[in-house]
Amino acid sequence: MTLENIIHEYGEQLHIPDAREKNTVLRMLTNFFKDNLNSDVQLILNNLTEFLEKTADGILSYRRDKNKLNYYIRDFLLFFGSQNHITIDIETYFPSLNFQEKSERMIEILKYLHEEPKTREEIAQYFGISERALSDDLSELQNGSYSFLGYNMKINLRRGDNTYDSTIHPVFLPLNLSEVYTLTIGLKLTGKGTAFEDVFNYVSDCIYDQLSNYGQKRIFEKAKATNVHFSDEHKKAYRYEEDILNANLKQKRSQMFAYYLKSGVLCEIEYDIAEGIKTVTGRVDLAKDNRKGFIVNKLRVTNQGQTEVEIDLDKVLTIKLVEPRD
Repeated sequence: MTLENIIHEYGEQLHIPDAREKNTVLRMLTNFFKDNLNSDVQLILNNLTEFLEKTADGILSYRRDKNKLNYYIRDFLLFFGSQNHITIDIETYFPSLNFQEKSERMIEILKYLHEEPKTREEIAQYFGISERALSDDLSELQNGSYSFLGYNMKINLRRGDNTYDSTIHPVFLPLNLSEVYTLTIGLKLTGKGTAFEDVFNYVSDCIYDQLSNYGQKRIFEKAKATNVHFSDEHKKAYRYEEDILNANLKQKRSQMFAYYLKSGVLCEIEYDIAEGIKTVTGRVDLAKDNRKGFIVNKLRVTNQGQTEVEIDLDKVLTIKLVEPRD
């Protein structure tokens, strides 16, 4: 009795109504075990641990539908064990897998690297793939060649301790057209003249760019009525905040106020008022009104807990991070 005979017997008892799907499963098993098809079953039983370890390694290195393969390997080996009156520790060798489709795995890797840098070994263990298989994923992410919905994304390799980290927060939402309308035209309208205008415009352009031709046509018709415009010149890649700031600071003023509001870091702001051009240093927040709450078109600058000044956005000439001092 060979392993090929066992696969044939497994196929006969496999309860899959669709004959084509059933044949696909048998081909998957046959191709996976191609180097062992003629192996005598007794020889496999005599070296069962080695056989199971090699099978588990083979699943981790599999590059297509790893989840489906793992499911049928588990099922087949349970059948193999019952036929030979042995118990195989399926959960130890072949645990259920997560995020095994490449597109999903790449997105989840980006999220997994947020909290703290991870080694290659930690990433491979978390996603249930071999380090050799993971190497291709990491290389693609590291050199910036990975693209999803037309947007290139990149991770960082910290060469000092040979770990990887990511600051990318990919968010892909299945939206109906009313929600798309709100997140395109709505964001652009509500963002005008506020501290969030730059980011709102960018997010709106990105959402519009990903729509179907039909979706773009419907949204474009509404945009014309409200004098809203979409840019097709935005760079289809992840925007590193520091890169945006460096680029904007080469111009007269930086529009990305949201970064300074979020980061809470010390900033130097140059602004123009009736008395002339002035400069203030402090941490930036939105100004507040006791009746209306936060004012989205005015900044409050504080230093050492004391309010230094409140500045209308249209008076800001430049805003930049203060270099840390020893």
